[in-house]
Amino acid sequence: MNGEYKQLTLRERREIEEGLTRGDSFRAIARLIGRQPSTVSREVRENRHLRAFRRRRSACRDRNWCKRVGVCAECLREGAFCAGCDARDCRDHCAAYADRIACDALVRAPWVCNGCRKNRYGCNRANRYVYDAEVAQKASDERRSESRKGIDMDPGRAEAALARIKDGESRGLSPYEISVLYADVVGVSQSTIYRWTDAGYGGLTNLELERKVGFRPRRKKASRKPTRHSPKRSYDEFKKLPDSLKDARTELDCVVGRNVDKQAVLTLYNLPCHIQLGLLLKAHDCASVIKELRNVRSVMPKLMHTRWMRVVLTDNGEEFADENSIGELLGERAADGDLKVHLYYCDPRQSQQKGGCEKNTPRSARSWRRACSSSMSLPALTWWSL
Repeated sequence: MNGEYKQLTLRERREIEEGLTRGDSFRAIARLIGRQPSTVSREVRENRHLRAFRRRRSACRDRNWCKRVGVCAECLREGAFCAGCDARDCRDHCAAYADRIACDALVRAPWVCNGCRKNRYGCNRANRYVYDAEVAQKASDERRSESRKGIDMDPGRAEAALARIKDGESRGLSPYEISVLYADVVGVSQSTIYRWTDAGYGGLTNLELERKVGFRPRRKKASRKPTRHSPKRSYDEFKKLPDSLKDARTELDCVVGRNVDKQAVLTLYNLPCHIQLGLLLKAHDCASVIKELRNVRSVMPKLMHTRWMRVVLTDNGEEFADENSIGELLGERAADGDLKVHLYYCDPRQSQQKGGCEKNTPRSARSWRRACSSSMSLPALTWWSL
């Protein structure tokens, strides 16, 4: 070993635990992990923990050889030894009751019950200590963390530094200004002043830091809930379609601009011909989507509409929530009680399932986002072709 001191690692503590379970001596364990025997002994004694213990009724130290009978006034087992009675507690009736003495294994090496053979069959002694590597590692980390708390300065210098910091903060100075102007007295960086103030050393408080308490918390935008749809329109059902229908699909999506914009662009990307159709929506809602899809149906030739809307795949946005109305506009008709589904939904947060639309959207995203603003407008139908 070199002269540099290092903390025991979790792997070494597990080796110690396994060695204690095998009954190895501290010297054997020390040779195994490359440490001194005193290090292993000190580690076991400092980081052992008390095992949960449930005292039995007759936990007297003389229980194994006690021959007393008739200790109770009314004995239910006449003539039987009182030590074997489970109905009464010896501590409440027997004047000769004596607590068990501490186990020899706990007052000398190995200090724990890990290698004791009585653990297998049960032990009635109190204060049973064991060594566990995970518990020891956690205890060591907590001690190291506690040792780093506080101020690593002489008491007099620390009081002077805290007084100067408190005076500077009360006059509106920032921690950076205090660390620069009073470097000879304070002698710490601005991050240390922030940490001391947050910990409340010397009466410091964050209320004196105007910028720290003056910032407003960021508003988190509420996450959009995925649209609920019937199982017949799930992505799993879409995957069951023949490859000819899946390859002839049209993918729907909505492109929005800034958060303050009310308008959006509805995109229809036809996979076979790689043509994308953009429709300006007055509002980013389901009613506007249905309105524009109705306009597409009225403007587009019937044969072309049938080919375009043979199979449609869209995401779970709120603007596509009305699946029945959208499906009817796409040409779904019930024949002999069996509905021929044209509209399918991707799984939540799985936009790559309609990757053609997602990949083609960034090419014209700048024009579409500009179109979403109130100062510009688009024709009823706008085509972008690759």
